[in-house]
Amino acid sequence: MLSTGKQERLIITAYRDSQRKGAQLGSYTAMFNPSSVRRTAGNLYRSAQALNSGGRPAYFAYAPPERIELKIIVDGTLPGKMLSQPSATIPFRAQVTDVAQSVEQFLHLTHAVNPQTRQPNYLTLQMGKTLRAIACRLAQYSIEYSSLDEQGNAKRAEITATFIEEKKKSRQGLPLQSAAADNATQHTIKAGDTLPMLAQKHYGSSEKLVGLARFNRLNSLRSLALGSVLVVPPAAKEGID
Repeated sequence: MLSTGKQERLIITAYRDSQRKGAQLGSYTAMFNPSSVRRTAGNLYRSAQALNSGGRPAYFAYAPPERIELKIIVDGTLPGKMLSQPSATIPFRAQVTDVAQSVEQFLHLTHAVNPQTRQPNYLTLQMGKTLRAIACRLAQYSIEYSSLDEQGNAKRAEITATFIEEKKKSRQGLPLQSAAADNATQHTIKAGDTLPMLAQKHYGSSEKLVGLARFNRLNSLRSLALGSVLVVPPAAKEGID
């Protein structure tokens, strides 16, 4: 069901570079429902659990980026209401009053692949008047249309958008290999290296190869990419044994 009630201003600005310091590619200004904002965050853990073995503690893997979900209101039913501001990347007229055009403008700025960078644009999200601009990327969206006119054109739409926040790198957000770096060694893969050989070398048993592969999230027990770095954690602490 489309949202009703108090609405606040939303500004999405697009950039070509990840630092968001270059020239703006364009912006999208519309209304959103503040009661629809959902921020989701957490930590991911892993447990090296062998078959028919007792329980093991969960080891911190990494903290995935925060996800921000909100509902953007595109309402063309109010007389004279501006749906969105123009974007520098789309030759729309100064005031977009057509629902379909406003939705297209949003998707072009946030979702479409930029031919110069070959990926969607880097974004900042400004909600309301007091919140800081959040560096993010669009992860997913869904659109609900309603209130069609006689020609079947939508007069109202609600875009449910989920953004992934991008923060500067910190130890909390590093993958588990880096989190364990203080107590781990690193091995650069050379020609002839195999997991059984490395497990035997570092743990005294080739049977530890499965735990070593799991820790490094390897897709194969047989193929090691030359020049790649294998993190070798302490066996007992990281659940390799």
